[in-house]
Amino acid sequence: MPTHKQPFSVSRNVELPVPAQGELWTVGAVILNEAGEAFAQKRSPHRRLFPDTWDIVGGHVEPGESLLEALAREVEEETGWRLRHVRRFLGTTTWTGDDGAGLRHEADYLVEVEGTLDRPALEWSKHSTYGWFGPDALDRLKENREPGEFLVHDVIARAMKDRSDWSWHRGVGRHRPVPPRPAHPPSLRPRSRNSHQTGSLHGLSFTNGGVASGAVELSAERLERTVALLEFLAALDTKKTLEAEALLAELRSL
Repeated sequence: MPTHKQPFSVSRNVELPVPAQGELWTVGAVILNEAGEAFAQKRSPHRRLFPDTWDIVGGHVEPGESLLEALAREVEEETGWRLRHVRRFLGTTTWTGDDGAGLRHEADYLVEVEGTLDRPALEWSKHSTYGWFGPDALDRLKENREPGEFLVHDVIARAMKDRSDWSWHRGVGRHRPVPPRPAHPPSLRPRSRNSHQTGSLHGLSFTNGGVASGAVELSAERLERTVALLEFLAALDTKKTLEAEALLAELRSL
């Protein structure tokens, strides 16, 4: 069995439920490709639990494992990919299977993985096929499911809805937030060059003629660009993005 000592990162504010003693927990991973399609695999017809139905990557939490350790193990065992980042908590659900094992608690996450997405290494003894499902194909995930058993469909639909706030970049399963450019605060909206404007920003004094701090002088036009860049950077989740690096380079060139 692969061992996982947190070789992956986790977004801030990702919820990690704490299983109570005696509870049976499972985990699920929603994996999206660059086109925003979700990965699902079909359980083999001979499976005792939910045979011949579509499922997300996941499985039972083993004794001594945390939820995220189980998530990383299941991703690697079922697909050959490696968990790279846990992006978002999608919620918990309770359900009872027909295998006599009783009530389960399931925690599902939107994740990013490392690996070749068009060549998953499925456990063919447990799954018969796989597919990538866009928003228009989600109803297929209800195949061979009874009403009230649409957990897989609902979890993937929720992940796709959350994705609307994210912009995807080239790379295997990678995406980073790109917030909209903030508007200028009212006190710093561009004004006519003939009007008089004074104020300060981060210790820099400025007028409609520019800004001065020591040997640094910026025109009103460049001041406007500087303010916009600073506000944009402040809105980013992380400064380790291509957008932030490009903006910082532009700021340094002023």
